[in-house]
Amino acid sequence: MIRVAAVGIVLAVALVTDIRKGAIPNMLTVPVILGGMVYNCLLLGVCGGIGQALLGMVVGVALFIVPFLMGGMGGGDVKLMAGVGSWYGPVGVINIGLYAALCGGGAAIFFLLAKKKSSAFKGMWLDFIEVMVFRMRPAGSARSTVFPYTMAIGAGFALYLCIGGVLK
Repeated sequence: MIRVAAVGIVLAVALVTDIRKGAIPNMLTVPVILGGMVYNCLLLGVCGGIGQALLGMVVGVALFIVPFLMGGMGGGDVKLMAGVGSWYGPVGVINIGLYAALCGGGAAIFFLLAKKKSSAFKGMWLDFIEVMVFRMRPAGSARSTVFPYTMAIGAGFALYLCIGGVLK
């Protein structure tokens, strides 16, 4: 119950901050990471807790690093997922990340279709190929449609709480 409340409050504050300022500050992400470490240490002991929290952080970052490098999300989103991972561990953050990806992908398709940017799909895949093959961000790849990805992370977290994990 404590971790649901802690992570839920942080996600709500991050969402408001992301919508208003377009960024998630370190003053929010660093305490959530440290809080997850303390929580897991109290739950699993020092060695097990630190290990669980660090592994969750690494997995949280790994899930979102490619979209970040492609310019699809900000660094605050990546650090926020590291914080979620420090509370929920590797399996929990994978599940939350999968749900967030489904919600974010659905929202992206909706926004692209609503703005009738069918050529944006082609551009997105070309950008992806360029990043993966040449390891560089494409010139002029900034998107005109901005979507605060904390919405998808929050929705993914809510789905995880309601449905449970796909992975156990």
